[in-house]
This record gives sequence, structure tokens and C-alpha cells, in this order.
Amino acid sequence: MIIDDRRAPDQEPEPTETSPLLEGQDEVQTSQRLSRSRIMRFQRAHLALPVVFLGFMSGTITTTTSIQIGNVIACHFWYSTHDPSKIPESGNIPEELCQAPGVQEMFARIVQIIVLVDICGAVITSSPIGTLSAKFGRKPLLIIAALIFAISPLVLLVALYQGSLVLIIVSTAMAAVGGPRQLSLLTTMFIVDVAADPGPILSILEGSVYFGLAISFALGGLITRWSGNLTYVFWVQAAICTVLLIYIIVAIPESFGWEKRVARAAEIAAERSRGRQRTSRPTLSRSRSVSIERVQEGVQESASAFSRPIALIWPKRNPMTGKRNKRLLLLSIGVLLAYAGSSYAGTAYLVYATNRFHATPDQNGYLLSAIAAGKAIYLLIFFPLILKAGHRVYLKNRSRETKPKNSLGSQFDAHLLAFSLLVESLALLGVGLSTNKVAANTCMFILVLGSGSAPCTSALVSASVEPLAQGEALSAIALIRSIAEFLSPVILGSILSSTTNTRLPGLVFLVASILLFFAVGIVALIRDADRYVPPDNAQPSNVDASAEE
Repeated sequence: MIIDDRRAPDQEPEPTETSPLLEGQDEVQTSQRLSRSRIMRFQRAHLALPVVFLGFMSGTITTTTSIQIGNVIACHFWYSTHDPSKIPESGNIPEELCQAPGVQEMFARIVQIIVLVDICGAVITSSPIGTLSAKFGRKPLLIIAALIFAISPLVLLVALYQGSLVLIIVSTAMAAVGGPRQLSLLTTMFIVDVAADPGPILSILEGSVYFGLAISFALGGLITRWSGNLTYVFWVQAAICTVLLIYIIVAIPESFGWEKRVARAAEIAAERSRGRQRTSRPTLSRSRSVSIERVQEGVQESASAFSRPIALIWPKRNPMTGKRNKRLLLLSIGVLLAYAGSSYAGTAYLVYATNRFHATPDQNGYLLSAIAAGKAIYLLIFFPLILKAGHRVYLKNRSRETKPKNSLGSQFDAHLLAFSLLVESLALLGVGLSTNKVAANTCMFILVLGSGSAPCTSALVSASVEPLAQGEALSAIALIRSIAEFLSPVILGSILSSTTNTRLPGLVFLVASILLFFAVGIVALIRDADRYVPPDNAQPSNVDASAEE
């Protein structure tokens, strides 16, 4: 298998008197071969797009039906514990009884628990996915995640037919550890592995997510309304997941081949060897030493699945300059602040618009669908063109410098990320200051122009570490994002609930805007000089490599 070392520069010897006369023709043929190989790499990268489209479409197609089921469960549970006499012999509680305040409070708790389980699944699996995909490859983990995802609706169907709350919890947990979030992370790794310039394709990837969401929200409700049965949509979900699994097995190649896995394993072994030398301990008796070391190695092996990707974020000392490289640390802080400020903003706006502007559920649904469609169009069509044009201008302006291939507009990606976060910050500030529904909805729609932050973040991560460690770095940033998504409802939700009936009902959006504005300042500190530079492009240095910490 050939390792695609796309970031190694082409070393071309200068022509001499003995150079062959047809050397130019050879160069043209070589250039044509490189062009064809680039096209093939981009075609391989595009193979991953149906994975996230089908994954997010199937993951959210049951949303409206799941809300109905959650309401029914909350209603049965509340009356069985508070007033069993009101439950008919048929077991079907009238809908008006399910509107009681106690039932609705329990329903809100159930929805909150489901959301937290989904986020916790992403937090738990992000780091192990990075570690295991570096050890076994991307495709096996894609297959495992898709298989778990395909089984989860079948478990839920069994739970609905048998009325088992335990199986519903099991199905929710399975979807949390093997669902759209995990598929999205693995497909991002795949694209970064095979694409020379991953930014535009990552934008299309994110656009595919919103395209799938826009279709699923409408399709799920139509299926349930047309069939009159709550279980039909879960059969459709299981069918889509099965198609997704078959597609991954048949169409997705392995992007992190055996040679790359062996090379990465050698790097990890060398890092552990240096760590043992720095933390050498006094020797114990032979029998006790062997047993203790085996236990310690087992614990360290398990812990490394979580800790090794996170360790990439911590600043390392650059042996060339002697300074610590804080690029990934700054990016992580920016991601933490940005998603803490933006993740809960959409949900907060639904509550805010309903309470202040008396928006109806249909109006809120139309707004969410319009925003999702706008983001899909922007990320699928316009943002890739912006990235390509920006990279071209960036490289043209800096053509006098020797730039490695992995820096294809890397600093432009940082500028574009800061711009996207700034747009989100100003849009949420506008929502908080709006005095009518039209102005607030307009500001929410402006968020479409800030939706390019996710592909820019992934592109910056891929340009910050060596190619063999890109998957683990992406999983580390995904973990930070999941933590921020967990904190966002805690921070913004508490502010929203405490200020809804005050003179500052829009305070939650002002706080979200401030968090995003701080993220802009952090991202602005990212330097192009701290990007990853292949050893062949580095200047020789007498600094001992062991100085790296």
C-alpha cells in the first residue's frame, strides 16, 4: 500500500548541460499524473459525504415521533405514581390529561436526560475513537459505529412493542455511542487523510449535515402523519441505517493504511520509552516488580485511549525555536468558548420567541427549517468557493516564501474562522437587542453566514499536527466541542430561566455573544508560524530533539 505523503515537497534538481532535452516533457507528464492523483484523492474524499448525510438524516428523522413517545411515557409514569385511578383499562390516557403541569415537567426532564445522554456519548467516545482509529484504521470503526446505529432502532421497536422502559434506555445509549456524531468525526478523519486541501470538502461535509437535517425534520413528521402509527418511522430509520452500513462496507476505502498505523505505533512506542526514562523508579523484587508493572501497563494502556489525544493539545516545545507551540491549545479554548455560547442559542431562541413574541410552534418550525436549508446551501455551494478563492489569493500574495503543501491557506482558515465566529456573535447580539419578531428572526437567519466555523476548525487542526496524528487531534477537538455543548445548556439555560420574566429577557443572547466575541480574540492569536512543517521543509538545527517536552 502506498502512503499518500501529500505534504512532502517536490525536490526538483536544477537543469544542467547534461540534462535530457525531453526533461520538460517528462515534467509535463509528471504534472499530469499529479493532477490525476489529486482528482482521485478528491473523489475518494467525496465518498464520505453520503455517510454524514444518511447518518444525520436517519438520526433526526424520528425526532418529532420520539417527542410524542416521550410525552406518552411521561404521562403513563406520572399517573401510575400519582393517580393510577385515571388510567383507563385500555391503557390509553386521554391527551387532555397528559397536559397536566406535573406531566409536562416530567416530560421536560425526560427530554433533558435524552439530550445529556447524547452529549455524554460524544464526550466518552471522542478520545477512544481517535486512539483506536490510529491503531486499527478508520473503516473498522466506521463499520462498528454504523452497526450499533443500525441496531438501536430495532431495539427501540422491541421496546415499544413490549412496553419496556429499560430497552428504550438501552436504545438511547446505543445511539449515543454509535450515532451521527461518531460517524461525522470518523468521516472528517477520512477526508483529512485523503484530501490535499480538506477545507472545501469539509465545508461540503458540514453542508451535507444540514441538508440531511432539513429533509429529516419534514420527512419524519410526514411518515408518522401518513401512517398513523408511531412505529413506522423507526422501521424507516432502521432501513436507512442498513443502507448506510452497506454503503460503508462496499464504497468506503481505508484511508489510514497498515504502513501509517505501523508508523504511528512506532511513534507512540518511542514517546512511551522517553516517558519511562524520565520517570524511572527504584527497582523492586523481581516477582513483585513484574506483577506491578503488568498492572500498571494495563491501566496505562486503557487510560491512554482517553489521554493520548488530549495530550496533543498541550503545548509542545519546538526544537527549532525553543518556544512552546500553543496553536492547538488556543484553538481548543476558542472552540470551548464558541460552542458554549452557540450550542444552546437555537433552543433558547425558541423559548424566547414563544414567550416574548408569542411565536407558534409552526412558525418556529418554519424558521428552523429555513435556517437549516440556508446553512446547507451556504456550506454546499458558496463556502467552498470562498475557501478556494481565499487560498489562491493567500498563496499568491505569499508566493515568495517557501510554503509546505499543508499550509494551503492555513492562516486564511484562521481568519475565516474568526470572521464566522464574529458574525455569530453580532447576530446573537442583534437577537438580544431586537424589539420585534421580524428583526429577531432576521438576526437568527444571519447565523447562516457564520456556519463555516466547523470546517475551518477541522482544517486548522489538520494543519497543526503531523499527518499520522491528525485523527487523534481531531478527536481531541471533538471532545472539547462536546464538553462545550454540555456546558452550554447549563450556563445559558440557567440565565434564560432566571431572566425570562424580567426587564432583560434577552440577556442570554448577550452572554452568548460575549462568549463568542472572546472566542474571536483567542482565534486571532493563532499564528501561521506554529503550523506543522514536515521535516524536509525544516531548516537544519543543532538543537537536540530530546528537548521536546
